[in-house]
Amino acid sequence: MIHSIESEWPQLIGESEYDSFKKMTLGSGLKTQEKINILLNIYTPRQLLYDKTRRPILLSKLKLNDAEELAAALNIKYKNVSDLFSKITSSSLPSHKVEIICSFFGIEPLPIEDNFVEYDCPVCGNHVIKEKEKLQSLLNVVPLYSMHPYQIDVERKVDELLSSGERSPRCLINMPTGSGKTRTAMDYVCSKMANSRSMTVVWLAHNYELCEQASNEFQRAWKYKGNRPVSIINYFGNDADVNFPKSGFDGILISTLGKIRSVMKSDRTALSILAGKLSYVVFDEAHQIIAPSYKLIVDSLIDMNDSCALIGLTATPGRKWNEMDEDIRLARYFKNHIAPIVIPDGRSVTQYLTDEGYLSKSIPHLIDYSSPIIAQESKEMMKKMSNGNLDYIDIEPNLAYRIGQDSTRNLKIVEEMRFFVEELRLKRIIVFAADLHHSRVLAALFNYNGWNAFCLDSKTDMNSRHKIVDDFKERNDKLMVICNYDLLTTGFDVPIIDGGIIARPTMSLVLYSQMVGRIIRGPRAGGTEYAHIATVKDVALWRGFEDSYGYWNDVWYDE
Repeated sequence: MIHSIESEWPQLIGESEYDSFKKMTLGSGLKTQEKINILLNIYTPRQLLYDKTRRPILLSKLKLNDAEELAAALNIKYKNVSDLFSKITSSSLPSHKVEIICSFFGIEPLPIEDNFVEYDCPVCGNHVIKEKEKLQSLLNVVPLYSMHPYQIDVERKVDELLSSGERSPRCLINMPTGSGKTRTAMDYVCSKMANSRSMTVVWLAHNYELCEQASNEFQRAWKYKGNRPVSIINYFGNDADVNFPKSGFDGILISTLGKIRSVMKSDRTALSILAGKLSYVVFDEAHQIIAPSYKLIVDSLIDMNDSCALIGLTATPGRKWNEMDEDIRLARYFKNHIAPIVIPDGRSVTQYLTDEGYLSKSIPHLIDYSSPIIAQESKEMMKKMSNGNLDYIDIEPNLAYRIGQDSTRNLKIVEEMRFFVEELRLKRIIVFAADLHHSRVLAALFNYNGWNAFCLDSKTDMNSRHKIVDDFKERNDKLMVICNYDLLTTGFDVPIIDGGIIARPTMSLVLYSQMVGRIIRGPRAGGTEYAHIATVKDVALWRGFEDSYGYWNDVWYDE
């Protein structure tokens, strides 16, 4: 339908992305279809058509008969050809008209499917076909929602800490990324809910992905552990079409902190009414909980109800690496009650999880590159980093942008990807970029080299995002690369990932461990035996979980 896009190519791919791409490819010529293919792997078709800048460019390239058919579908009247194209390329078309355009191009809404088929295994996701068996005298019954031994031990510790009889009980679950924090907490919550006549739980997280992960986990767990119908209120995302509950209910409310903050601003009493009915508040990524805005939300929910228990989840129970004051505040907020994984035979937790196959055996690859950009500003950057706050992005946005434009650095990343794809034959690779611009540039360069790469960002529509992620999760021999910035560091659980490139400079122990954690799901968690992890050595990076798990023990156990 669309003919040449030569002059519009820079606008379609993005001016800054085009400059970096052109510099890296030395301006080599590409055919129109090659450019369209690259464009569609960076921006999904729906994303392009909803973009008020790119849609008019694309529609202006329609052949006349196609433009006339589209106008008819849109019920647009026109006087002449000029008027026709003026009206169909309007940037102010309402969303229902854009949906008609999407349909015109064959882009249909994805069907909403039930992710929890009756015979889906909740552990590995495989379809379980169970044959009828003759009744035997001795049977080994395997639960459909089973827990690993170390998860059961953590749950027992949580129950011990929360059942002490003290007012406002609370504890922090401390487990490495990839070891099943969400699953462990959800199993505990579901067990308590099943043993009560009615129970209200609020689950809080800072982003959509973590909330979606929690929602899916609750549905899996309750399907096998529940004993009655309960409600799950998914109060997150822009398309959430439920009202905030103003009274207790039997079930769980899962919400982003931003949504709860909006409720507090519009109706402070709503939180107070719900607070009096709560049994549990669960806070994911709980090392952030003492940030003033987050603490205000949690305090509003638990301060008026002494029987409401608070459960925090984190892989890194601290906020600073060179100053203990805030770490001590965090520990005291949870009354120094922590439920970690304990290994009795003397092995470290990460060594145990790796030896037992819960985590992959990670194979590090160092992309040794001394960035002149970072070298220029190293003194000022290290001075800012010396404040040590592990929650904050430690690279200034303008610096991250300049790093992403570094052609030599990008060439090294491309060559590492070539090694991953052509030598190691890896099939599922995730890339963490320096910023959004960098993510798009890398996706374009990977596609230019013939590698099937996609860019996911916060502007990618949910249907397209789910489609890309679902394809990424599918077990097959097709190569697929996902590039992202600050979107998939938490709440993204794809066990079959066998490689990752960390091209995002960071001094944050929390952030680095989160990125590595996306890549190292082991065989017993449905993942891979080995995981190849390439890190661009821009700064003195944390090298993995050994640095993070147990790093703050002296804060929590020093009474």
